[in-house]
Amino acid sequence: MRANANTDSGDQARDPLVSVVVAAFNAESWIEETLRSALDQTYRHIEVIVVDDCSSDGTLDKVRHVAMTDQRLRWERLPANTGRPAGPRNRGLALARGEFVAFLDADDLWHPDKIAAQVAALRFDPGRVLAYTVSCAFSSGNGFSRYLSRLPESQPRVLPLPWFAATDAAELRLRNTIVCSSVCARLDVVRAAGGFNEAPELRALEDGDLWLRLAERGSVTFLPRLLTYYRVHAGSTSRDGRLLHTHVLLEKRNLAAFPRSRLRSRLLRRIADGVALAWLLAKDAASVSGRRRRSRGK
Repeated sequence: MRANANTDSGDQARDPLVSVVVAAFNAESWIEETLRSALDQTYRHIEVIVVDDCSSDGTLDKVRHVAMTDQRLRWERLPANTGRPAGPRNRGLALARGEFVAFLDADDLWHPDKIAAQVAALRFDPGRVLAYTVSCAFSSGNGFSRYLSRLPESQPRVLPLPWFAATDAAELRLRNTIVCSSVCARLDVVRAAGGFNEAPELRALEDGDLWLRLAERGSVTFLPRLLTYYRVHAGSTSRDGRLLHTHVLLEKRNLAAFPRSRLRSRLLRRIADGVALAWLLAKDAASVSGRRRRSRGK
C-alpha cells in the first residue's frame, strides 16, 4: 500500500472514519476528477483507497499525482489483472480502516455533501447497515432503463425514482435499485457478509448480490437526494452485453414472492419523496448539464 509521507492529524477523532474504496482499471480520463470529488467532501474524516487492476494506461500516474496533494489517499496495484471490479473492491475492503465504507467507481462523481448525509443517517442507529442515494446518469447514453433512455438529453436520468427505491431484502430480490457508487455501509457488516462475490457468473451483478446479503443482516436506508453522478460511456460495466444473462442467473437464485399489498403501500409512501425529488431535479438540472458539457469537452 502506497501513501505520501504525511500522517493523519487526528483533528477529526470524534467523527467515525469513512473508507472510500475506488476500484480502477484504465481510467486515466476520469480518475483525477473522481478522486477530487471524494477528497472534497464536506465530511473530512475519510481515507481514499485506490486499488488498480493492472491498468495499462496512465491511471496510476494520475493517482500518484493526487496522492502527493492529500495525505488521505492511499493506493495499491494488484499483482495480476482480475478483469472485474469485485477483486479490487475486496482488496480495498481488506485495507480499509474505517467504521463505514463507501464505494466509488473510478469514473463516477459525488456531490460534496454525500458522505456527510450518509454518516448522519447511519452513525447513531446500529441496525442500519447501508444507506444509498439517488444517482444521476450523465454523459452520452443511459445505463439505467429503456424508459429513462427515451427522456430528452436535457432531462437528468435518475435511479431510483423514489417510489421504486428498494429498502429491504424482499424488494432487492425483485429489483436492484442501488448504484454501487451511491452506497455507504458499515464495514464490519460488509466483511461479515463476505464482501463481493467473485464468482464468474455474477460479473456485473456482484454489487446487487452484496446489497441483498447486507439487507438480510439489517435495514437499508434510502436518501431521496441526488448525491451521486454515474458516468455512462462505452466501457461502463452496466452496458456489458452479458448483463441480461447474469441478471437471469441472479433472479433464479434470489427471486422470492413479493407481496402486492406491500408494493402498494411502498408506492404510497414514496409519493412525498417523488415530489421532493422533482423539486431537487429542477434545482440541480443546471449543474448536471454543466457536468455533461465538461465531460464532452475532454
